[in-house]
Parts: sequence; C-alpha cells; structure tokens
Amino acid sequence: MVRHIIQYGAPSNDRANHAGCTIYLLNKCPMSNKPFTFTEFKKIYLQVPRLCVDLMIRDSSKTLLTLRKIPPNKNKWHLPGGTVLFGETLNEAIHRIANDELGVDVEVEKFLGYIEFLHQERYGGFDHPVSLVFLCSLKSKKYMANEQAHEIKFHKQLPANVVDEHKEFLENRILK
Repeated sequence: MVRHIIQYGAPSNDRANHAGCTIYLLNKCPMSNKPFTFTEFKKIYLQVPRLCVDLMIRDSSKTLLTLRKIPPNKNKWHLPGGTVLFGETLNEAIHRIANDELGVDVEVEKFLGYIEFLHQERYGGFDHPVSLVFLCSLKSKKYMANEQAHEIKFHKQLPANVVDEHKEFLENRILK
C-alpha cells in the first residue's frame, strides 16, 4: 500500500526530526514506491490540505479523548484520528486508526461534519489537515493507548486543554 502519513513514534527505519521529536516516515512515492523524505512530505503538505478522519466515540453522555504525548498539540486532549492513506477508503482509515490508536474495532454510525485545522504551526505542526468526523461506537470496552498518547479517557465535560478545533466542533455542533 502506498502511504502518505507521518507516524510519530511508529517503528520504521526512515526518520526525520521535527518539533523536538523523531518522526518516522511511512510515506511512499507512488512512482518509485520509496519512502518520502521529511522534506518531500513537508513540501507536499505545505501546498495542499491533508485529508484525515477523526473518531467521536460516545458512551452515554461521555466523549472519548486521548491525551497526546507528541506534537502537534502535545499534552492536549483530542479526538482519536489520523491521515487517510493513499488508496484507502474512509471506512478502512477509520478502522485502521481505531486499531492503531486505541487497540479496538469500532462500528461507524454516521458522518458528523468536518474540521479544518488552519494554524497547526502554533502547536508544532506545519500543514493544513481537513478532518472528516465520524460518530463511532466501540465493539470492545478494552482500549489501550499507543505511543502517541499518555492516556485515554471518557469525559462527561470537556477538559480545559482540548485541541482548539476539536473543542469548537464539539461545543458548537455536538454537545450543545
């Protein structure tokens, strides 16, 4: 599979340094099938938006958030999510991300809307992600954090240190 994504802390031999942490590149150029360098990845995503999916997982009146260990948005709570890989359907991306970030499978219930992250440089990023948000339910209650998160927790009320764009989306469109 051709991959256009940065995995912070994922196992790989291809590394670059960004915002004080090691970035492992799993990107593959469609023409050569060789990994993109960090410079190539950055050049691409400084010119075009990056398509992502975010998972809103609810349990009664609580919302699942993860506390990020890595930039961008280090030490902020956020919805689990990530980049849609080249050649991957949205549904495949949702299931891959749920497995990678939470160690679970999910049931996709419905599309909730989208979030634009226009100012990632404020939080250690550089690109312009556009994330499609999907309401999902856990198929298992046994979830676990990966190397990207300090903690996973269901919140009845949003904590103070939620990623700004997630907070705005949840407060204005979902939790009102």
